[in-house]
Amino acid sequence: MANRVEAQSVGRMVLVTPSDTTRMEPTVGLAVNADGDVNVQCVGMVAPVVRSVVAGVDYPWRAIAVYATSTTATGIVALYQD
Repeated sequence: MANRVEAQSVGRMVLVTPSDTTRMEPTVGLAVNADGDVNVQCVGMVAPVVRSVVAGVDYPWRAIAVYATSTTATGIVALYQD
């Protein structure tokens, strides 16, 4: 049986450069180092949405894109399980 903490833990973090064309493998979450807005598209969404975010919070979004347009938050980090 898998360790519950291990199953919910972040094992890899990757700095995200917002782009209106680049897609990424689905994340288990996003974090930011500075407050602002993130224009994000998640798995199963047809269009992105702009969300206000606060630094230091891990957001449990299965993101596949972070768009440059309308994104004002900086230090965006993609969180992955493996």
